[in-house]
Amino acid sequence: MNEELLVYVWKYKLFSNFNFKTTNDVDLEIISFGSINLDSGPDFFNAKIRIGNQLWAGNVEIHVNSSDWVRHKHQNDKAYNNVILHVVFNHDREIEVLGNALPVLELKNFVSEKVIENYNSLTKPSKSFLHCANTNCLNHNFEYDNWIESIFIKRVENKLENINNQLNISASHWEQVLFRTIARSFGLKLNGEAFANFASSFDYKIHQNLSSDKNSVEALFFGQAGFLNEDHESEYFINLKNEYKFIKSKHSLNTINNSQFKFFRTRPSNFPTIRMAQLASVYSKHPNLFSKIIKSKNIEEVKSFFEIDVNPFWETHYNFKSESKKSSRMLTDSFVELIIMNSIIPIRFAYFKAISDFDKVEESIVLAEKLKKESNTVISEFVAVGWKVANAKESQALLYLKNKYCDKNKCLDCLIGKRVLERN
Repeated sequence: MNEELLVYVWKYKLFSNFNFKTTNDVDLEIISFGSINLDSGPDFFNAKIRIGNQLWAGNVEIHVNSSDWVRHKHQNDKAYNNVILHVVFNHDREIEVLGNALPVLELKNFVSEKVIENYNSLTKPSKSFLHCANTNCLNHNFEYDNWIESIFIKRVENKLENINNQLNISASHWEQVLFRTIARSFGLKLNGEAFANFASSFDYKIHQNLSSDKNSVEALFFGQAGFLNEDHESEYFINLKNEYKFIKSKHSLNTINNSQFKFFRTRPSNFPTIRMAQLASVYSKHPNLFSKIIKSKNIEEVKSFFEIDVNPFWETHYNFKSESKKSSRMLTDSFVELIIMNSIIPIRFAYFKAISDFDKVEESIVLAEKLKKESNTVISEFVAVGWKVANAKESQALLYLKNKYCDKNKCLDCLIGKRVLERN
Protein backbone atom coordinates (compact mmCIF):
# COMPACT_ATOMS: atom_id res chain seq x y z
CA MET A 1 0.00 0.00 0.00
CA ASN A 2 1.20 3.51 -0.73
CA GLU A 3 -0.08 7.04 -0.41
CA GLU A 4 -0.43 7.54 -4.17
CA LEU A 5 -3.06 4.82 -4.35
CA LEU A 6 -4.94 6.16 -1.32
CA VAL A 7 -5.09 9.65 -2.84
CA TYR A 8 -6.43 8.09 -6.05
CA VAL A 9 -9.03 6.05 -4.17
CA TRP A 10 -10.20 9.19 -2.33
CA LYS A 11 -10.28 11.31 -5.49
CA TYR A 12 -12.30 8.76 -7.50
CA LYS A 13 -14.29 7.37 -4.52
CA LEU A 14 -13.28 3.75 -5.13
CA PHE A 15 -14.74 2.41 -1.89
CA SER A 16 -16.35 -0.96 -1.26
CA ASN A 17 -19.03 0.89 0.75
CA PHE A 18 -19.68 4.37 2.16
CA ASN A 19 -20.82 3.48 5.67
CA PHE A 20 -17.96 5.45 7.13
CA LYS A 21 -17.19 5.78 10.82
CA THR A 22 -14.27 7.47 12.54
CA THR A 23 -11.80 5.35 14.50
CA ASN A 24 -13.79 6.49 17.56
CA ASP A 25 -16.86 4.74 16.07
CA VAL A 26 -18.72 8.00 15.26
CA ASP A 27 -20.83 8.18 12.09
CA LEU A 28 -18.98 10.03 9.31
CA GLU A 29 -20.67 11.46 6.20
CA ILE A 30 -18.56 12.87 3.35
CA ILE A 31 -20.57 15.70 1.81
CA SER A 32 -17.69 16.88 -0.41
CA PHE A 33 -14.40 15.05 -0.86
CA GLY A 34 -12.65 18.35 -1.67
CA SER A 35 -10.36 19.42 -4.51
CA ILE A 36 -6.97 17.80 -4.94
CA ASN A 37 -3.99 19.99 -4.09
CA LEU A 38 -1.08 19.71 -6.55
CA ASP A 39 1.20 21.96 -4.49
CA SER A 40 2.57 21.70 -0.97
CA GLY A 41 0.14 21.42 1.94
CA PRO A 42 -2.82 19.10 2.66
CA ASP A 43 -3.83 16.65 -0.08
CA PHE A 44 -7.40 17.96 -0.55
CA PHE A 45 -8.82 21.45 -0.02
CA ASN A 46 -12.36 22.61 0.77
CA ALA A 47 -13.86 19.32 1.88
CA LYS A 48 -17.15 19.15 3.78
CA ILE A 49 -17.90 16.37 6.26
CA ARG A 50 -20.38 15.60 8.99
CA ILE A 51 -19.12 13.83 12.11
CA GLY A 52 -22.07 12.84 14.26
CA ASN A 53 -24.23 15.96 14.22
CA GLN A 54 -21.36 18.40 13.63
CA LEU A 55 -20.70 19.86 10.16
CA TRP A 56 -17.07 20.62 9.31
CA ALA A 57 -15.43 22.43 6.39
CA GLY A 58 -11.70 22.33 5.74
CA ASN A 59 -8.90 20.18 4.38
CA VAL A 60 -8.15 16.46 4.24
CA GLU A 61 -4.73 14.85 4.64
CA ILE A 62 -4.03 11.31 3.48
CA HIS A 63 -1.35 8.90 4.74
CA VAL A 64 -0.68 5.19 4.77
CA ASN A 65 -0.17 5.30 8.56
CA SER A 66 -1.38 7.89 11.05
CA SER A 67 2.20 8.15 12.34
CA ASP A 68 3.26 9.52 8.94
CA TRP A 69 1.84 12.85 10.15
CA VAL A 70 4.70 13.07 12.64
CA ARG A 71 7.24 11.49 10.27
CA HIS A 72 6.44 14.20 7.70
CA LYS A 73 6.63 16.88 10.46
CA HIS A 74 3.16 18.27 9.72
CA GLN A 75 2.85 19.17 13.41
CA ASN A 76 5.37 21.96 12.74
CA ASP A 77 3.60 23.31 9.65
CA LYS A 78 0.75 25.82 10.06
CA ALA A 79 -0.57 24.84 6.61
CA TYR A 80 -2.00 21.72 8.26
CA ASN A 81 -3.85 23.49 11.07
CA ASN A 82 -7.08 23.51 9.04
CA VAL A 83 -7.15 19.73 8.44
CA ILE A 84 -10.52 18.39 9.55
CA LEU A 85 -10.02 14.71 8.68
CA HIS A 86 -7.02 12.41 8.63
CA VAL A 87 -7.59 9.61 6.09
CA VAL A 88 -5.24 6.65 6.58
CA PHE A 89 -5.00 3.00 5.63
CA ASN A 90 -3.69 2.00 9.03
CA HIS A 91 -4.38 3.92 12.24
CA ASP A 92 -1.36 3.40 14.49
CA ARG A 93 -1.36 6.52 16.70
CA GLU A 94 -3.48 9.49 17.72
CA ILE A 95 -2.70 12.92 16.23
CA GLU A 96 -3.54 16.30 17.71
CA VAL A 97 -3.99 19.60 15.88
CA LEU A 98 -4.04 22.80 17.97
CA GLY A 99 -4.54 20.70 21.10
CA ASN A 100 -7.53 18.73 19.76
CA ALA A 101 -7.61 15.10 18.62
CA LEU A 102 -7.76 14.90 14.82
CA PRO A 103 -10.69 12.78 13.52
CA VAL A 104 -9.45 9.71 11.62
CA LEU A 105 -11.01 7.61 8.88
CA GLU A 106 -9.24 4.26 8.52
CA LEU A 107 -9.67 2.94 4.97
CA LYS A 108 -8.46 -0.60 5.61
CA ASN A 109 -12.01 -1.93 5.55
CA PHE A 110 -13.26 0.33 2.76
CA VAL A 111 -10.79 -0.41 -0.05
CA SER A 112 -11.47 -3.71 -1.76
CA GLU A 113 -8.78 -6.34 -2.25
CA LYS A 114 -9.53 -6.18 -5.98
CA VAL A 115 -8.50 -2.52 -6.23
CA ILE A 116 -5.25 -3.29 -4.41
CA GLU A 117 -4.67 -6.36 -6.60
CA ASN A 118 -5.27 -4.33 -9.77
CA TYR A 119 -2.91 -1.62 -8.58
CA ASN A 120 -0.18 -4.15 -7.83
CA SER A 121 -0.59 -5.63 -11.31
CA LEU A 122 0.15 -2.18 -12.76
CA THR A 123 3.12 -1.32 -10.58
CA LYS A 124 4.99 -4.60 -10.19
CA PRO A 125 8.31 -4.81 -12.09
CA SER A 126 7.77 -6.04 -15.62
CA LYS A 127 9.80 -6.57 -18.80
CA SER A 128 6.76 -5.73 -20.91
CA PHE A 129 6.76 -2.62 -23.08
CA LEU A 130 3.79 -1.33 -21.02
CA HIS A 131 2.58 -2.24 -17.54
CA CYS A 132 -0.94 -2.51 -18.94
CA ALA A 133 0.04 -4.56 -22.01
CA ASN A 134 -1.86 -7.71 -20.97
CA THR A 135 -4.79 -6.19 -19.10
CA ASN A 136 -7.39 -6.20 -21.91
CA CYS A 137 -8.53 -2.70 -20.96
CA LEU A 138 -7.78 -1.05 -24.29
CA ASN A 139 -11.22 -0.50 -25.77
CA HIS A 140 -11.44 2.46 -28.16
CA ASN A 141 -14.50 4.59 -27.48
CA PHE A 142 -15.56 8.22 -27.11
CA GLU A 143 -13.85 8.51 -23.71
CA TYR A 144 -10.61 7.12 -25.17
CA ASP A 145 -10.73 9.47 -28.19
CA ASN A 146 -11.17 12.52 -25.97
CA TRP A 147 -8.37 11.39 -23.69
CA ILE A 148 -5.95 10.82 -26.62
CA GLU A 149 -6.76 14.32 -27.91
CA SER A 150 -6.07 15.80 -24.47
CA ILE A 151 -2.69 14.02 -24.40
CA PHE A 152 -1.91 15.35 -27.88
CA ILE A 153 -2.76 18.89 -26.76
CA LYS A 154 -0.41 18.47 -23.78
CA ARG A 155 2.36 17.50 -26.22
CA VAL A 156 1.68 20.56 -28.38
CA GLU A 157 1.51 22.86 -25.35
CA ASN A 158 4.81 21.40 -24.19
CA LYS A 159 6.34 22.89 -27.35
CA LEU A 160 4.77 26.29 -26.67
CA GLU A 161 7.25 27.14 -23.92
CA ASN A 162 10.05 27.59 -26.45
CA ILE A 163 7.73 29.47 -28.83
CA ASN A 164 6.61 31.84 -26.09
CA ASN A 165 10.21 32.45 -25.02
CA GLN A 166 11.09 33.32 -28.62
CA LEU A 167 8.10 35.65 -28.84
CA ASN A 168 9.27 37.51 -25.74
CA ILE A 169 12.80 37.81 -27.11
CA SER A 170 11.62 39.01 -30.53
CA ALA A 171 8.88 41.37 -29.29
CA SER A 172 6.21 39.10 -30.82
CA HIS A 173 7.81 38.89 -34.28
CA TRP A 174 5.85 35.84 -35.43
CA GLU A 175 7.65 35.48 -38.77
CA GLN A 176 10.99 35.30 -36.97
CA VAL A 177 9.71 32.83 -34.38
CA LEU A 178 8.32 30.55 -37.08
CA PHE A 179 11.64 30.68 -38.95
CA ARG A 180 13.59 29.70 -35.85
CA THR A 181 11.11 26.95 -35.02
CA ILE A 182 11.22 25.50 -38.52
CA ALA A 183 15.01 25.78 -38.66
CA ARG A 184 15.31 23.66 -35.51
CA SER A 185 13.01 21.06 -37.07
CA PHE A 186 15.10 20.98 -40.25
CA GLY A 187 18.06 19.93 -38.12
CA LEU A 188 16.12 16.96 -36.77
CA LYS A 189 17.21 15.51 -33.43
CA LEU A 190 20.93 15.35 -34.16
CA ASN A 191 21.40 18.87 -35.54
CA GLY A 192 18.33 20.61 -34.15
CA GLU A 193 20.30 22.67 -31.62
CA ALA A 194 22.88 23.71 -34.23
CA PHE A 195 20.14 24.84 -36.64
CA ALA A 196 18.44 26.72 -33.79
CA ASN A 197 21.71 28.52 -33.01
CA PHE A 198 22.15 29.38 -36.69
CA ALA A 199 18.60 30.77 -36.94
CA SER A 200 19.13 32.91 -33.84
CA SER A 201 22.44 34.34 -35.08
CA PHE A 202 20.87 37.12 -37.17
CA ASP A 203 17.83 39.36 -37.22
CA TYR A 204 15.15 37.92 -39.49
CA LYS A 205 14.66 41.33 -41.07
CA ILE A 206 18.05 40.89 -42.73
CA HIS A 207 16.71 37.82 -44.52
CA GLN A 208 13.52 39.63 -45.51
CA ASN A 209 15.58 42.40 -47.10
CA LEU A 210 17.54 39.82 -49.11
CA SER A 211 14.67 37.48 -49.98
CA SER A 212 14.23 38.70 -53.56
CA ASP A 213 17.64 37.24 -54.42
CA LYS A 214 17.89 33.48 -53.84
CA ASN A 215 21.70 33.60 -54.09
CA SER A 216 21.84 36.17 -51.28
CA VAL A 217 19.59 34.06 -49.05
CA GLU A 218 21.78 31.00 -49.59
CA ALA A 219 24.89 33.08 -48.91
CA LEU A 220 23.38 34.37 -45.66
CA PHE A 221 22.31 30.90 -44.49
CA PHE A 222 25.48 29.00 -45.39
CA GLY A 223 27.68 31.88 -44.27
CA GLN A 224 26.06 32.30 -40.85
CA ALA A 225 26.28 28.54 -40.31
CA GLY A 226 30.03 28.67 -41.00
CA PHE A 227 29.96 26.51 -44.11
CA LEU A 228 31.76 29.19 -46.16
CA ASN A 229 34.81 29.45 -43.93
CA GLU A 230 36.89 27.09 -46.08
CA ASP A 231 38.06 27.43 -49.67
CA HIS A 232 36.64 25.39 -52.56
CA GLU A 233 37.02 25.72 -56.31
CA SER A 234 33.41 25.54 -57.49
CA GLU A 235 31.99 28.73 -58.97
CA TYR A 236 28.86 28.28 -56.84
CA PHE A 237 30.87 28.22 -53.61
CA ILE A 238 33.01 31.21 -54.62
CA ASN A 239 29.91 33.28 -55.49
CA LEU A 240 28.30 32.43 -52.13
CA LYS A 241 31.44 33.29 -50.23
CA ASN A 242 31.87 36.65 -51.95
CA GLU A 243 28.20 37.52 -51.43
CA TYR A 244 28.33 36.54 -47.76
CA LYS A 245 31.45 38.63 -47.23
CA PHE A 246 29.48 41.69 -48.37
CA ILE A 247 26.38 40.79 -46.29
CA LYS A 248 28.45 40.06 -43.19
CA SER A 249 30.25 43.41 -43.42
CA LYS A 250 27.10 45.40 -44.13
CA HIS A 251 25.15 43.97 -41.19
CA SER A 252 28.06 43.35 -38.77
CA LEU A 253 27.23 39.65 -38.49
CA ASN A 254 29.04 37.00 -36.47
CA THR A 255 29.34 33.49 -37.88
CA ILE A 256 28.45 30.66 -35.49
CA ASN A 257 30.87 27.85 -34.65
CA ASN A 258 30.50 25.41 -37.54
CA SER A 259 31.82 22.42 -35.53
CA GLN A 260 28.42 22.00 -33.85
CA PHE A 261 26.93 20.62 -37.08
CA LYS A 262 27.23 16.82 -37.13
CA PHE A 263 27.66 14.70 -40.25
CA PHE A 264 28.86 11.46 -38.63
CA ARG A 265 26.25 8.68 -38.47
CA THR A 266 23.88 10.78 -40.54
CA ARG A 267 22.32 9.69 -43.82
CA PRO A 268 23.63 11.89 -46.67
CA SER A 269 20.09 13.11 -47.39
CA ASN A 270 20.05 14.49 -43.82
CA PHE A 271 23.47 16.16 -44.00
CA PRO A 272 23.18 19.68 -42.54
CA THR A 273 24.42 21.12 -45.85
CA ILE A 274 21.51 19.51 -47.73
CA ARG A 275 18.97 20.57 -45.10
CA MET A 276 20.39 24.11 -45.13
CA ALA A 277 20.05 24.28 -48.93
CA GLN A 278 16.43 23.12 -48.65
CA LEU A 279 15.67 25.58 -45.85
CA ALA A 280 17.14 28.39 -47.94
CA SER A 281 14.95 27.37 -50.89
CA VAL A 282 11.80 27.40 -48.74
CA TYR A 283 12.60 30.85 -47.36
CA SER A 284 13.67 32.28 -50.72
CA LYS A 285 10.28 31.31 -52.05
CA HIS A 286 8.26 32.26 -48.95
CA PRO A 287 9.94 35.04 -46.90
CA ASN A 288 6.55 35.75 -45.27
CA LEU A 289 5.77 32.13 -44.55
CA PHE A 290 4.02 32.78 -41.24
CA SER A 291 1.37 34.95 -42.91
CA LYS A 292 0.70 32.19 -45.45
CA ILE A 293 0.60 29.47 -42.79
CA ILE A 294 -1.99 31.36 -40.76
CA LYS A 295 -4.20 31.93 -43.80
CA SER A 296 -3.91 28.35 -45.12
CA LYS A 297 -7.16 26.42 -45.18
CA ASN A 298 -6.09 22.78 -45.44
CA ILE A 299 -3.16 20.40 -45.22
CA GLU A 300 -2.59 20.37 -48.97
CA GLU A 301 -2.08 24.14 -48.99
CA VAL A 302 0.37 23.92 -46.10
CA LYS A 303 2.34 21.19 -47.85
CA SER A 304 2.53 23.25 -51.04
CA PHE A 305 4.76 25.79 -49.26
CA PHE A 306 7.47 23.13 -49.07
CA GLU A 307 7.47 22.23 -52.74
CA ILE A 308 10.89 23.60 -53.60
CA ASP A 309 13.83 23.15 -55.95
CA VAL A 310 17.32 23.56 -54.53
CA ASN A 311 20.22 25.02 -56.45
CA PRO A 312 21.29 22.49 -59.13
CA PHE A 313 24.70 22.26 -57.41
CA TRP A 314 23.11 20.22 -54.61
CA GLU A 315 21.66 17.67 -57.00
CA THR A 316 25.21 16.33 -57.48
CA HIS A 317 26.71 17.21 -54.07
CA TYR A 318 26.11 16.42 -50.40
CA ASN A 319 28.70 18.98 -49.32
CA PHE A 320 30.89 21.66 -50.90
CA LYS A 321 33.85 19.31 -51.18
CA SER A 322 33.06 16.31 -53.39
CA GLU A 323 30.68 15.41 -56.21
CA SER A 324 28.12 12.60 -55.91
CA LYS A 325 25.62 10.74 -58.05
CA LYS A 326 22.81 13.00 -59.26
CA SER A 327 19.58 12.71 -57.29
CA SER A 328 16.57 14.79 -56.33
CA ARG A 329 16.82 17.03 -53.30
CA MET A 330 13.09 17.76 -53.07
CA LEU A 331 11.65 17.49 -49.58
CA THR A 332 9.97 14.13 -49.04
CA ASP A 333 6.36 14.00 -47.92
CA SER A 334 7.35 12.32 -44.66
CA PHE A 335 9.85 15.09 -43.88
CA VAL A 336 7.31 17.81 -44.70
CA GLU A 337 4.78 16.15 -42.41
CA LEU A 338 7.40 16.10 -39.67
CA ILE A 339 7.93 19.85 -40.11
CA ILE A 340 4.18 20.45 -40.03
CA MET A 341 3.81 18.43 -36.84
CA ASN A 342 6.82 19.89 -35.00
CA SER A 343 6.62 23.49 -36.22
CA ILE A 344 3.51 24.50 -38.16
CA ILE A 345 0.87 23.04 -35.85
CA PRO A 346 2.48 24.40 -32.64
CA ILE A 347 2.93 27.90 -34.13
CA ARG A 348 -0.66 27.99 -35.41
CA PHE A 349 -1.86 26.68 -32.05
CA ALA A 350 0.12 29.37 -30.20
CA TYR A 351 -1.03 32.20 -32.47
CA PHE A 352 -4.73 31.39 -32.50
CA LYS A 353 -4.68 30.74 -28.77
CA ALA A 354 -3.03 34.14 -28.27
CA ILE A 355 -5.83 35.90 -30.17
CA SER A 356 -8.52 33.66 -28.60
CA ASP A 357 -9.69 32.23 -31.92
CA PHE A 358 -10.53 28.79 -30.54
CA ASP A 359 -12.21 27.59 -33.73
CA LYS A 360 -8.85 28.01 -35.44
CA VAL A 361 -7.11 26.31 -32.50
CA GLU A 362 -9.37 23.33 -33.14
CA GLU A 363 -8.54 23.47 -36.86
CA SER A 364 -4.85 23.28 -35.95
CA ILE A 365 -5.53 20.08 -34.02
CA VAL A 366 -7.49 18.66 -36.96
CA LEU A 367 -4.43 19.21 -39.18
CA ALA A 368 -2.65 16.50 -37.20
CA GLU A 369 -5.44 14.05 -38.05
CA LYS A 370 -4.60 14.56 -41.73
CA LEU A 371 -0.98 13.50 -41.26
CA LYS A 372 0.27 9.93 -41.34
CA LYS A 373 1.33 8.29 -38.10
CA GLU A 374 5.05 8.16 -37.30
CA SER A 375 6.92 5.00 -38.11
CA ASN A 376 9.29 4.18 -35.27
CA THR A 377 9.96 1.46 -32.71
CA VAL A 378 7.84 3.06 -29.98
CA ILE A 379 4.72 3.27 -32.15
CA SER A 380 5.37 -0.27 -33.45
CA GLU A 381 5.42 -1.54 -29.87
CA PHE A 382 2.12 0.19 -29.09
CA VAL A 383 0.54 -1.39 -32.18
CA ALA A 384 1.94 -4.81 -31.23
CA VAL A 385 0.07 -4.77 -27.89
CA GLY A 386 -3.23 -3.72 -29.45
CA TRP A 387 -3.24 0.07 -29.71
CA LYS A 388 -4.84 1.37 -32.89
CA VAL A 389 -2.93 4.31 -34.35
CA ALA A 390 -4.69 5.97 -37.27
CA ASN A 391 -2.83 9.26 -37.72
CA ALA A 392 -0.13 11.59 -36.45
CA LYS A 393 -2.33 13.06 -33.74
CA GLU A 394 -2.63 9.63 -32.16
CA SER A 395 1.00 8.64 -32.66
CA GLN A 396 2.19 11.96 -31.20
CA ALA A 397 -0.09 11.44 -28.21
CA LEU A 398 1.31 7.94 -27.64
CA LEU A 399 4.92 9.17 -27.87
CA TYR A 400 4.11 11.74 -25.18
CA LEU A 401 2.25 9.13 -23.14
CA LYS A 402 5.20 6.72 -23.21
CA ASN A 403 7.70 9.42 -22.25
CA LYS A 404 5.70 11.30 -19.62
CA TYR A 405 3.47 8.57 -18.17
CA CYS A 406 4.53 4.97 -18.91
CA ASP A 407 8.27 5.44 -18.42
CA LYS A 408 7.63 7.33 -15.17
CA ASN A 409 5.11 4.78 -13.84
CA LYS A 410 2.32 7.36 -13.73
CA CYS A 411 -0.31 4.70 -14.39
CA LEU A 412 -2.80 6.37 -12.06
CA ASP A 413 -2.78 9.49 -14.25
CA CYS A 414 -3.59 7.44 -17.36
CA LEU A 415 -7.03 6.46 -18.64
CA ILE A 416 -5.94 2.86 -19.23
CA GLY A 417 -4.47 2.66 -15.74
CA LYS A 418 -7.76 3.98 -14.37
CA ARG A 419 -9.64 1.28 -16.27
CA VAL A 420 -7.31 -1.40 -14.89
CA LEU A 421 -7.72 -0.15 -11.35
CA GLU A 422 -11.51 -0.01 -11.50
CA ARG A 423 -12.16 -3.32 -13.24
CA ASN A 424 -13.96 -6.07 -11.33
